[in-house]
Amino acid sequence: MLHWIAMGAREAHRAGAWGAFAWFGIVYALMLLLFPTVPLIIASGWLFGIFGASGNSFGAVLAALIMAAIGFLASRVVATCVARISTRSRRDATI
Repeated sequence: MLHWIAMGAREAHRAGAWGAFAWFGIVYALMLLLFPTVPLIIASGWLFGIFGASGNSFGAVLAALIMAAIGFLASRVVATCVARISTRSRRDATI
C-alpha cells in the first residue's frame, strides 16, 4: 500500500499544476463519498507542502460549502414535492 501511495505522490509532483488540480478533483470526489476531510488535508500538506496544502485546503473547504448548498437545495426540493403530494391527496380524500 505504501508503494502505491509513494508512486501516486511521485506522479502528482511530476504533473506540476495539473497534479494539484487532479488532487483537488480527487479530494472533491472523496468528499462526495463522505470521506473525512482532515486526512485529505494532511495528505495535501504531505504532497504539496504548506503553500500547496493551503490552496488545496481552500479548495476542500469550497467543495464542502458547495456540497452543503447542493444538499440543502436537494432536501428542500424533495420536501416541497412531498408536501405538495400529501396535501393534494388529503384534499382529494375530503371531497
